[in-house]
Amino acid sequence: MSDSKEIDDELEANDNVFSRPNRCLMPELPLEQDVSAIEIQQAMEQFPRIFTESYPSSGPALYLGPLDEAMDQSIFSSNEPRPLSIYLHRTETAATHCFCKNVLCNEFIINYLAENYIVWAWDCSKDANYQRLLWMLLQYIGSSAAAMVAAIPLDKFPVLVCLLSTQRHVILDSTTSPDEIYIRLIEIRKDFHNPSEEIICDGSQRLSICSNEDWYPGSSQLALVEQESDKFRNIANYFSNSSYQLIRVEQINNKKWLTKYQKQKEFICNRIGHNGSERILFHGCLRETSQDILRQGFHHEQTSIHAAILKCDFETACNDFNTDYNWGLTDGAHPQSMNHDHTLNTSLGHYIFYDPSSGSPFKIAEIKTNDWLNLSTDRAVCFQMWYYTPRISLPFNIQLVQGDDEQLTRIAASIPGKDPSSNDWALVNIVLPSEKFKIFIRLNNTGRPLVFDDISVDYCDEPHPPPTKILYECDFESSCSDDFVSLPVYPYQWSILKASDAIKIEKQAPSVDYTFGNQSGHYALLPITKVVGAGNVGYLHLQTELNITTKESYCLNFQYYGYGQSFYSNLRVYLRVSDESEVIQVIWPSEPSQYSTWGITNLPVGQYSLLFRMDTSDNTQLSFALDNISITSCAYPPYEPSPYYSILSFSCNFDNLTMCDMTNGDRISPPPTFNFTVMTGETIPNRELGPTRDHTSNSTTGGFLYWNQQLPFTSKDVGRVHPSTTIEQNFGMCIKFAYYVKSLAVNKNGTQVSISAGGCYGAYLWMQALDDSQGWQTVIIPVLKFACGETFYFDVYQSLPIAVSVAFDDIEIDQCSYLIPTTTTSTTTTTTTTTTTKTTTTSLTSSSPTTQSSMSSTVSTTTTTSMSTTTSSSNAYQPSCLNAILTQTANHKQVRCDNELEANDNVFSRPNRCLMPELPLERDVSAIEIQQAMEQFPRIFTESYPSSGPALYLGPLNEAMNQSIFNSNEPRPLSIYLHRTETASTHCFCKNVLCNEVIVDYLGENYIVWAWDCSKDANYQRLLWMLLEYIGSSAAAVVAAIPLDEFPVLVCLLSTQRHIILDSTTSPDEIYIRLIEIREDFHSPSEEMIHDENQRLSICSNENWYPGSSQLELVEQESDKFRNIANYFSNSSYQIISVEQINNKKWLTKYQKQKEFICNRIGHDRSERILFHGCLRETSQDILRQGFHHEQTSIHGTKYGHGFYFSTDPKRSHIYALPDLPSGGERTMLICRVLIGRTCGDHSIMETYPWMFDSTTDGSEIYVVFSNLQILPEYLVTYK
Repeated sequence: MSDSKEIDDELEANDNVFSRPNRCLMPELPLEQDVSAIEIQQAMEQFPRIFTESYPSSGPALYLGPLDEAMDQSIFSSNEPRPLSIYLHRTETAATHCFCKNVLCNEFIINYLAENYIVWAWDCSKDANYQRLLWMLLQYIGSSAAAMVAAIPLDKFPVLVCLLSTQRHVILDSTTSPDEIYIRLIEIRKDFHNPSEEIICDGSQRLSICSNEDWYPGSSQLALVEQESDKFRNIANYFSNSSYQLIRVEQINNKKWLTKYQKQKEFICNRIGHNGSERILFHGCLRETSQDILRQGFHHEQTSIHAAILKCDFETACNDFNTDYNWGLTDGAHPQSMNHDHTLNTSLGHYIFYDPSSGSPFKIAEIKTNDWLNLSTDRAVCFQMWYYTPRISLPFNIQLVQGDDEQLTRIAASIPGKDPSSNDWALVNIVLPSEKFKIFIRLNNTGRPLVFDDISVDYCDEPHPPPTKILYECDFESSCSDDFVSLPVYPYQWSILKASDAIKIEKQAPSVDYTFGNQSGHYALLPITKVVGAGNVGYLHLQTELNITTKESYCLNFQYYGYGQSFYSNLRVYLRVSDESEVIQVIWPSEPSQYSTWGITNLPVGQYSLLFRMDTSDNTQLSFALDNISITSCAYPPYEPSPYYSILSFSCNFDNLTMCDMTNGDRISPPPTFNFTVMTGETIPNRELGPTRDHTSNSTTGGFLYWNQQLPFTSKDVGRVHPSTTIEQNFGMCIKFAYYVKSLAVNKNGTQVSISAGGCYGAYLWMQALDDSQGWQTVIIPVLKFACGETFYFDVYQSLPIAVSVAFDDIEIDQCSYLIPTTTTSTTTTTTTTTTTKTTTTSLTSSSPTTQSSMSSTVSTTTTTSMSTTTSSSNAYQPSCLNAILTQTANHKQVRCDNELEANDNVFSRPNRCLMPELPLERDVSAIEIQQAMEQFPRIFTESYPSSGPALYLGPLNEAMNQSIFNSNEPRPLSIYLHRTETASTHCFCKNVLCNEVIVDYLGENYIVWAWDCSKDANYQRLLWMLLEYIGSSAAAVVAAIPLDEFPVLVCLLSTQRHIILDSTTSPDEIYIRLIEIREDFHSPSEEMIHDENQRLSICSNENWYPGSSQLELVEQESDKFRNIANYFSNSSYQIISVEQINNKKWLTKYQKQKEFICNRIGHDRSERILFHGCLRETSQDILRQGFHHEQTSIHGTKYGHGFYFSTDPKRSHIYALPDLPSGGERTMLICRVLIGRTCGDHSIMETYPWMFDSTTDGSEIYVVFSNLQILPEYLVTYK
């Protein structure tokens, strides 16, 4: 009472001198919003400024950085460690004014603190700041410090917390005089540098814990307790429920120990406010240990001998378990549902409580062990935890998690909520298996309250767990290595090597194996740094056939290690269901890190073998290793694989007269006009058009895939067929097939056949427009450089309303090195048979692993039974000079070309020399050979024509791109000239365009020109490969779609996604003008040029088009427009505040033109959808000012590509319509017309849609477009 009276008197006396300050020293830092470090720093900097304005002194010098930095500068400082003094201020408490004036303005105290302490301050006047302080204490110091401060009533503030370590804290409050505080500060500093236990257990200073240093009570005396005495009977009662036999009981006597204990008991009882702090407890130990205790008391050398494996009672720092931010630490004095803890059974004991306000309430709350538990089978081990909740239904789970990426989880116990038999703490007890795992306590219910205490893992008296059964194991140290093979023909090949040999091959390979941890151990290595490429794969096959039944569950365990400059790869584990059909199912996906990692998965019931596949998604150098593969019994239910599966390859010649599991149509596009069916030469409906024989055996009874076109014919008839099973694509894969086309048209090119990919990355792979293929033609084309599941579509599109015969045969999808013949087909009168053999095993134990790589190719041959055959081009036929382009140009252009050729024949003969030698695909061609071949180009050109032509860049294509469009100093467009000697228009183009002085000079000044001779088919295929590798699939598809008889062409490259093709149908004057326009567009892009169909553009631009500012018009709530908009939101709880119509004539006009363009191309007017786009209010205003632009893309991720995201469901878009806090939480959503056109499957790396597509989709409700010309916002909806 005297202290309070003294404070009141002083306050009353000083009120006449200056008023009590009622200003907070720091602004409020709200918990419900993220507060940056800069905002916290600025708030702390206000503290000394406002303090100086409020009191007659500036107070102690404060450290104004974060709390953790203050600790680094004080107790953790390696140069000059000192204690940390934390001043906690609270404006509204009566004692604050006195404490600040008499203590913090005391010159002696200020100077002493400055010389010997680091002082950090925080204003707890606002409740949000107080809660943030507790979180910082818990985060940076520990649970005991946080709990100690939380236990101080707020009306007892301010306090000075002196920190000697994270576990030793002394609190000085306003009840202590300035002189006493000064003395205590001196004592605390001395104790910081020379610790002693006296200061630690001084109850008047609110110490958080007692010293953990040893106190020695001296030797104790023993007195035998008579068995007939009450003492003995009382002791015996403790053991009455056991079968133990008491031999004797001895009473321990030690007056010094008793006196010390009674003082400590009085100290604790006074601190906690009651005398219920004492318990009668038991301590079992060895006889030798008990004698040691009797000689010198308990001391800390005896601790942890029989400690629990893991333990967390929340009275001290909990190092065995990790809690997320959904949990808070408190004691019974805190307003929680339980008024006492379980450990000490007191109101000041500590426990943790579920508090989603301290983190995200939508995230699963989690407590987990920090380290792995790897329990043996010699003793039973139990997990125990005490919990309390008053709610009958508040479920949480105890889960056992395995795998470094936490791939495998099983529920060990599921607790529904309150134990109905008790209103106190309830026990959870679980016997743990003898496996390696982590324990997770997970709660996915936002209900409260729920509290936990005394979480532990310890040995228990339960039945021993059953031993683990081993079905298979291999550490690559024994003959088990023979069980593994690396599947051949794939780019990457596995080898089993000793660690010491592996590091000779790959410097970054693991220097030791996992089994023994030394260089003598072996592991399976995938050394690919020499041949790394995006989309490449390698398969390691465990040939041992597994037969898992329902009687017992088994798990696959393995260690994997990925390493390299930067790791872009994936490991997958597949079931190989059938070696013959090569059916596989993925059971384990992961993204490995650059360290040894544990992978695990439960295995499904069935008979199969296992495949380990590693693939790369980048060209970064890396390698990969596996070790310690085992299959052991486990407590998980059998894995249930997805019903979807894939195949490694596909092959069908249709001779069994079935579709070979091929399906018509797809799940997104409209159904085809006519379906493909299997027919023979004898069963086709139109024998005049054919084919009358199959391609496989040249037989009238052999089957093939036939497009069964029927009357009435239209100009938009389509067909689509594909293998119904997904194929595991990789960059070393090719598609080989034979096709047949014959129609009644002549020189119309009215039938388009194509091959496209759809799945992880959609794109056209091959396309031909023709009327007559002149019989069966064979084609081999490479797939895209992605390792993923893909569906390949065989399409036909008929642009003329006439009868046509289209057929496919001998479809093979496999590795290119298997499909491409190893010998060249002879073109003499002798027919050469080419044989390829696909081996099934590859040695894994070679001293240096072998790698296989092959160049994909397109081979086109005419199939016939005659003895004299000649290899044709990959086109169906070879028309004269300009027949193939009559459909696009006026007749006078052909006449002009023919006349010019005839006239010039008298001057110099048409050159028939190739400008580059052939670069065969069957063998590796070095960069020097390619360079030498390119250097021949200008030399032979100069010898053949009256001018040397444009100055050429004679380096590789990728370097030409670096010198042109990617040049940071002087970027310019890249012009790629593609030559072909045997086409009639080549001579005209070379003479009139490439020898035109004006064009040559303009190209030399404004372009980089790169040239390639496609006269040889191998060179043409190598060009397509280079385009695919260095520019992208769209550029490769554009060039592949140009009939070879329309060469030469000039491909003008503005970016990797923008290409303009100029061919021989364009006059020199027109080409010159187009070159000027292209150059101007390169430096100042405009959308007009991008959508010129006549220039064979590959895609629409993904650059920004600016429609100008839009006007808003409020929609009346009584209008039909408003009601129609409201209907979109009828199934939600959203409250519509306003609907505004967006008006922009320029935008509307441009959108309508784009809609007409897309509808004409795809052949129907169903390209438009009404879709939703949720965004911030600020973003919507930006869109209204300048339209959608690409700075807005990828803000919320790129799961479906780098474009503009829309949804068919406003609830999905609502996720991204974040509330605008200044306007009271209002949200904005745009309702837009979007041209989705022809859509395809998505992929996160897409920066634009593939050739001939207009959008991507997730297949259900999300659509992504990449051109802002395809979007027209109609309404802006504001809602809550």
